[in-house]
Amino acid sequence: MRAKLCEEAYAAGKAAWPDCELDRERFVRRAERLDGPTGEDGAAEVYLAIAIEAGVSGAAEALERRYLAQLPAALAGHKATPTEIDEVVQQVRAKLVAPRADGTTPLVDYAGRGQLDGLVRVTALRVFLTMREKTAREVPGDDWLDRMVAPDLERQVLAAAERADVKQAIASALGELPARERAVLRMHFVNELGIDPIAKLLGVHRATAARQLSRIKHDVVSRVRGLLAQRWGSDSDVLARVASQVDLSLERLLTSMQR
Repeated sequence: MRAKLCEEAYAAGKAAWPDCELDRERFVRRAERLDGPTGEDGAAEVYLAIAIEAGVSGAAEALERRYLAQLPAALAGHKATPTEIDEVVQQVRAKLVAPRADGTTPLVDYAGRGQLDGLVRVTALRVFLTMREKTAREVPGDDWLDRMVAPDLERQVLAAAERADVKQAIASALGELPARERAVLRMHFVNELGIDPIAKLLGVHRATAARQLSRIKHDVVSRVRGLLAQRWGSDSDVLARVASQVDLSLERLLTSMQR
C-alpha cells in the first residue's frame, strides 16, 4: 500500500473505530506490506485488523460487536444448537486472530475488501458443516483409551468393564464443561496455542488465562476421579492407579477426543 493510501486508510479507520487508539506509525509500517483497501469499508477493516494484531485495547471487543455477534442468528437458521454455536464462534475467532509464529494474524490478510461480514459468515458456516459432518461419521471406539492411560496399565490391570467405566467418566467430565471451557482446552491442546495467544483470544490478561486453563484441567481430572469413585468406591486400588494416569495423560486424552 502506497504512503498516500496508508494515510487515507488510517484516517478512515480511525474515524470508523474511534475507541481503538492505534499508533499511526505502527499502522503505516504494517499497511505498507498490504494491497490497497477497497473504499472506506475496506480501510476500516484493515485498521481494525491491524489494531487487533497489535493488541490495541478495545479492538478485539470491536470485532466481537461488529462481526462475531451476528453469527448466533446466522447459525440458528441452520438449526445449530447453542453449544454448537458457541464452539463455532470460538473456532472462527481462532481462525481469524490467533497469532502465527511471526506474530501476524490471518485477519489482516482477509481485511481490506469491504467484505469481512460475508467472510466471517462463510467461515462460520464451513466450520459448522465440518463439525456436523465429523459428528455424523464418527463412531467412538476404544483405541483412544491407549492415549488416556499408560499402555501397560490398560493391558495388564484394567478389565474390559473397567475400561468402559473410565471411558464413560472421561466423556461425561468433558461433556459437562461449558462450551467456552472446552474451547480453551482445544486452543491449548489441539491448536497448541500458548498462554499469550489464548489470553488475546479470550480478551483477558495472560495471568487470568493461565489461571482459567489450570482450573479447567483440574476440574476435568477431579470430575473423572469423582465419577470413578462413585462407580468403584473411593478405596479402590484400581481407582488409585487410574487417577494418577489421568493426571499424566490429560494432554493426549483431550487431543484425541477434540480432533
